Amino acid sequence: MPVVRRGTWRWSPGPASGPGRLATARAEIALHAETPETAIEWAARAIEVAQRTKRRKYEARSRTILGEALGQLGRRDEALAALRAAVALTDELIGQPGRWRAREALGRVSYLLGDDDTAAAAYAAAGDLIESFAATLAPSRSARFLAEPAISEILSLAGRTSVA
Repeated sequence: MPVVRRGTWRWSPGPASGPGRLATARAEIALHAETPETAIEWAARAIEVAQRTKRRKYEARSRTILGEALGQLGRRDEALAALRAAVALTDELIGQPGRWRAREALGRVSYLLGDDDTAAAAYAAAGDLIESFAATLAPSRSARFLAEPAISEILSLAGRTSVA
């Protein structure tokens, strides 16, 4: 919601979206630019904010970040539990991208931690979701979508050599 003060405009997040989104973004920054320990701290804060503001999308993303950071530290059981919780949360949401992204993260971290069976199952589920989503698009859009590097990588890891 825009806020005008003394003739200047600035964006002010509404109570339902801003805090969860910002806390999750901060956790993501910590995951990619700081230590895993810092990412864990920020992800825990983001989860608390998301739960308090009832923003399940940001809770799911924050749990994914938490799982990835725990995985970087080799904390296998905690990492996989956080990632499985993220998958469960995304299944309650409408958006398909969150669902396949959570499964891709579960697959990636599972593989890094030596759990090949969980990784294969997670990648296969992500591939199924991607192909299901692509089937809802017009053919030209579907082709562009499936050609995106991140999408084609997930499909490759899922063992899909060709997509229609």
